[in-house]
Amino acid sequence: FHLQVSVQDLLLDELLRSFAPESADRWAGSLTLASSVQGLGIDIVSCRSEHDVAVSEVELTGHPLIQKIAEFFQAEDLQRLQFSQVTARMVTNLGTAHITNLRMDGPVLRVRGDGTTSLVDTTLDLRLQLEVPIQYAGKISALASLLPKLTGDAGFVRIPFHLSGTWA
Repeated sequence: FHLQVSVQDLLLDELLRSFAPESADRWAGSLTLASSVQGLGIDIVSCRSEHDVAVSEVELTGHPLIQKIAEFFQAEDLQRLQFSQVTARMVTNLGTAHITNLRMDGPVLRVRGDGTTSLVDTTLDLRLQLEVPIQYAGKISALASLLPKLTGDAGFVRIPFHLSGTWA
């Protein structure tokens, strides 16, 4: 089969709730998606797909990954993240999604990166660059001496961040 799908302004929470009810109320946003999927249909893992994803007005709360970021920066207010825009390109083959051009723009966290995630065992391996306001990075003692070198425009600190584990 060969399938092409375009979606505009679909509520992210409603979509994710149908596939993963435990994710209810953790994600909010408006999804725009252009996808192409091809395969044999009898083995979903062997399907190949390409997706251009854009989500506007995103809010993430309560997910273990978000909680880990809040713990890392020792900041309770990072447990609810807001982004004006999240975009990425994903190519899926043999059950693994290769993510490129990941970009998340928010008032207290900006993310750039790429990596992979397995749709079979829900593992992920992302290489990210986080940009956070200097007051969050200043709470991490190991970064204190490096802050002047890491601080960029508008008082944001750029921190390389490797995220691996599971996303379920």
